[in-house]
Amino acid sequence: MKAVLFVANTSWFLYNFRLDIMLHMKDNGYQVYAVAPVDQYTEKIKANSIDVIDIKIDRKGKNVINDLFLILGLKRIYQKYQPEIIHHFTIKPSIYGTIAARMAKVPRIANSITGLGHVFIDKGPIQILVKRLYKSAFNSQSVRVIFENPDDRDVFISNGIIREDQAFLIYGNGVDSAAFSIENSAIKLPSDIQKDENQIIFSLFARMIWNKGIREFVEAAKIVAKKNANTRFYLFGGIDTGNPTGVPRKWLEEVSHDDRIQWMDQVDDVKPYLKIADVVVLPSAYKEGVPQALIEAASMSKPIITTDVSGCREIVIHNKNGLIVPPKNIQKLAEAMLELAGSVRKRSEMGRAGRKIMLEKFDGKLVIMKTKAVYFS
Repeated sequence: MKAVLFVANTSWFLYNFRLDIMLHMKDNGYQVYAVAPVDQYTEKIKANSIDVIDIKIDRKGKNVINDLFLILGLKRIYQKYQPEIIHHFTIKPSIYGTIAARMAKVPRIANSITGLGHVFIDKGPIQILVKRLYKSAFNSQSVRVIFENPDDRDVFISNGIIREDQAFLIYGNGVDSAAFSIENSAIKLPSDIQKDENQIIFSLFARMIWNKGIREFVEAAKIVAKKNANTRFYLFGGIDTGNPTGVPRKWLEEVSHDDRIQWMDQVDDVKPYLKIADVVVLPSAYKEGVPQALIEAASMSKPIITTDVSGCREIVIHNKNGLIVPPKNIQKLAEAMLELAGSVRKRSEMGRAGRKIMLEKFDGKLVIMKTKAVYFS
C-alpha cells in the first residue's frame, strides 16, 4: 500500500486543519501517517485510524544542532516509510522536512504556506535567513508549494524563492459546509453562555497572539460597550506559548474581570459558539493564509469584521459580507462594530452573502480536489 505523510509542528494543527484530507487519502487506498509532536490531539488523530509518528520540533528555537537533528530524524522516517507523497505544513517542517525528503528521494513533495507569519512582518537578519533557507530547500523539480492567497505567492516568486511553475493557489483549508451551517439542527446553543434576545455578541476566534489583534479587539470593545449597553464580547482561543507574540494568561484573565468581555480559552467544537455570535471579528495585523475562523464564520452565515491584510481580505468583500478596517486602528474597528450592532438587516444580508462566497470558493470538497491535483501535477 502506498503511503502519504502529513507533517506539522503540532498534532493540534493536523487534527484541526488537515483531518479531512488525511481521511480522504485513507479512504482512497493510501496508508496515512501524521508526523508531529505528541500533544493532546494525538489520540484524536489516532481515533480516526491514522497512525501518528512522534517527532520533536522546537517551534521557536534557533539552535542549529537541534535543527540538524530534526532533518536527520525526518530523513530516517521518510526512508523507513518510503512515502509516495509528503505534505509539509508550518515553517520548520516545510524547510527542514523538504531537505530531508529530497535526501530520502521522495518523489512528490508538497509544502503549504499557511501565511507568512511574524517572520515576514519583522524585517531583519532572521527574515533574510528564512528566505534563503526556503529558496535552498524548495529548489527541486519534485517540490510543489501551495499558497492560500496570491499576496504570499507573489512574495515567494518576486523574491526568487521559487519558480512560478512550482506555485499553486488554494484558498484556505476548506470547511465542511454541511456541518458548518446555521441550518444544521445538530448544533445546540452553548450551555456556558447566556444570551438574552436584545444582546449583540461579537466573537473573536484565534490563537491568543498579539498579531491577531487581541489588544485592538478588547480596546474597541470597551469603546463600543460605552455606546451600546446591549453588546457583549468573547475571545475564544488557546494561549500560544511557542509564539514570541503570545498573549500572557494574566492579561487575558484581567480582561475577563469586565463582565462584558470574556476570554474562554480553546474550544474543541466552535460551532455552538459561532451559532450564538452575531458578528465575528478578526482584527489581524498578521500575514495570514486565509483564517480558518473566518471561513467557518462565513459558512455559518455570520457577518465579519476584519482588517485589510493578506488572507483576511480574500474572504471579506467590504460592505458585502462584512467590513474591512485598517490594521491596528482601534477607532475604525469600534466604528465598524457599532455600525453592525445598529442594523439587524445589514447583519442578516452580510451573513447570507458570506455563505454564498464560502460555497463558491472555500468549500472543503473543492479544497481536497485541488490539493490532490497538486500532488499529482
